Amino acid sequence: VAAEVEAAARSAADGASSEVLDLIATRDLIERNTEIAMAAQAAFFDGLVVGSGIDDTPDITGQRPRIMGETAEWLMGYYVLVASALEDGDLETYTAFWETEVGQAVDTALYDAFLDAYSTLSYGLGQAVGRLMPQNEL
Repeated sequence: VAAEVEAAARSAADGASSEVLDLIATRDLIERNTEIAMAAQAAFFDGLVVGSGIDDTPDITGQRPRIMGETAEWLMGYYVLVASALEDGDLETYTAFWETEVGQAVDTALYDAFLDAYSTLSYGLGQAVGRLMPQNEL
């Protein structure tokens, strides 16, 4: 089921309305989600170094364009599917909230919390993998 939903979301991205594009741009979702993904990867490799003692990790900066493209495609599809369940005008109301000072503060708090949580989780996963590396060949 998850694969079917993902495939539907990715194909729906082509039909993104101006309202969906406005919401994504207002919240800077592509850039912010790309930053979270990049930070999580960096945290994973930092944890891997600590857990394994191996200091030879890949340079992830070159992955940024690919991650940004995948993020844009996923977000577009996701929000197209979400918008399909909303009444006319709901998406514009939602976007208008994110444009307010309060909406921007809420959005920043959500972004910061997710960045911290995802990075912490990724670091811990990196440490766990690093601890297992000496025991198992990857």
